[in-house]
Amino acid sequence: MKIKLMIDGQEKTFDTGVQTADAIFKAAEFEEEWKKEKTSIGQIRSMTNYVIEMYGNQFTEKDIRNGMSANGFREELYNQCFNVGREIAEKSKND
Repeated sequence: MKIKLMIDGQEKTFDTGVQTADAIFKAAEFEEEWKKEKTSIGQIRSMTNYVIEMYGNQFTEKDIRNGMSANGFREELYNQCFNVGREIAEKSKND
């Protein structure tokens, strides 16, 4: 997976690289939480930290907060968290 962030006035692209199976479990946990209740600041922080972890700490929470547009932020965060599991499952089918 890839993510684009504006950092120091430049668009930078980051790649997750190879993900472990643990990523699927974490994505499933977040998806269950997401469906149960309205989005809370705690959920957003947890998901943001998960995205940072998925990308191997190549950027910070501050980079995400300042480098992503508010327009579509929730959707992008959701996609980053949940698509990793789907992407891994798709690759597994093709192997």
